Amino acid sequence: MSKPPRTGIVKVVGRDLISFVPAPGSWRVGARAGLLILAALIVLISVDRMDLALYACFGVFATLYGGRLTSPKRWRTQVGMGLLLTASSTSGALVATLDSRAWVAIPVAAAWAGFAGWRSEAASWRPSGPMFMVFSFATISSVPTEIETLPLAILVTFSTAAGAVLLGALETWLFPTKPQPAPPASPKHPLVMSVQAIVAVLLAGTIATAAGIGHPFWAMIAAVVPIPMHRIRHQVVRSSHRVVGTLLGLALSAAILLGDIPTWSLLILLPLLQFSVEFFVGKNYAIACIFITPLAIVLTFLAFPVPIESLMFDRLIETLIGVVVGMAVSAATYPLLRRSEASREGSSDD
Repeated sequence: MSKPPRTGIVKVVGRDLISFVPAPGSWRVGARAGLLILAALIVLISVDRMDLALYACFGVFATLYGGRLTSPKRWRTQVGMGLLLTASSTSGALVATLDSRAWVAIPVAAAWAGFAGWRSEAASWRPSGPMFMVFSFATISSVPTEIETLPLAILVTFSTAAGAVLLGALETWLFPTKPQPAPPASPKHPLVMSVQAIVAVLLAGTIATAAGIGHPFWAMIAAVVPIPMHRIRHQVVRSSHRVVGTLLGLALSAAILLGDIPTWSLLILLPLLQFSVEFFVGKNYAIACIFITPLAIVLTFLAFPVPIESLMFDRLIETLIGVVVGMAVSAATYPLLRRSEASREGSSDD
């Protein structure tokens, strides 16, 4: 009997690049995120502290965790993630007070990547991987901060994270659904994920910082993008999504940001971008990156204004550096992953 023809890797990757994954309830996640950032912006604009919008955004990310559909235990997951996001943001703000923050941030970001990578696999986080912990720490650590700002920064992050928990609990009470099945155990060993994340962040951060690029934290973030993926094929797809989405996102950024941005327009722009990120991130990561890019650029600009053109250039170059490093680390450690798989399968057969 003849074997069916094997699908070429290029064809499979191409198909996955444009595929949409079902993500029931994604509109709920997007709506919660949009409402939370809108409420935070109204408060920050009223007290003339839009430089703190960056911290509000990272607290909102707690709403991503615990499932898109309501479940009685979701609030517990979101409480834990909210506390971790507050902790990573706080450590970032502490590093941001240092004159040597660029180099100090690299090992601390790697430590967060290693911890979050291990914990992600051990506790089956969804979404998986260390990206949001690295995202929050690395971004905030790059913005020069005075020690007097720390209490406000912590308060803003904690408040929006608490808002994410409360809004999720309110949704559960108003729209109860059947409990969701537990997410399947990850095929990756937690230690493998941790090692990959640490090495990727250290390499990407060192390369970008040594090269003198203005915002090396974007390289560290991009480096962990392919790490949670199990197969090389999936890592290629996720990395390609990041690059393609970033390129299209830069075009969108140019269209909406290269003119004057009235403060009131941020009340529309940022919640809309936040909603779009959360709505698409589970469906197609490339589309989510189209909205992540202008969101990241605007928040970075609000915290520490520099020319938008410079931010856009740095975003592109550092994304490419990070993705290449992340893929190289994944490929180099693939034998370690396969050995850990074989070991776990052997243990389950005993």
